[in-house]
Amino acid sequence: MFRNEGDYLSSHLIVLALGITRHMCGIPPADGMITYVGKQLRGGCFHAAGFRKAGTSKRGKQLLQLQVDRFPPPMEPAEAGLFRHEIVIA
Repeated sequence: MFRNEGDYLSSHLIVLALGITRHMCGIPPADGMITYVGKQLRGGCFHAAGFRKAGTSKRGKQLLQLQVDRFPPPMEPAEAGLFRHEIVIA
């Protein structure tokens, strides 16, 4: 999840995040990356970043998918410390 409160285009931030994720995690999963967009939103920034509609959730949210062949190349983060957080799943 993210909220863009800056001057950058949200689609550019998404592409950068995907490139950094690819750099840090390696080859994306075979099914690519998915996200859901609320009913009132259209997901324009995700479409601009290469995601395509792949279905609808039971609650009516759009399922968007980025296929592996549409992923940006790996990108090394400018400041590694900002992206090296432990993920805790409870």
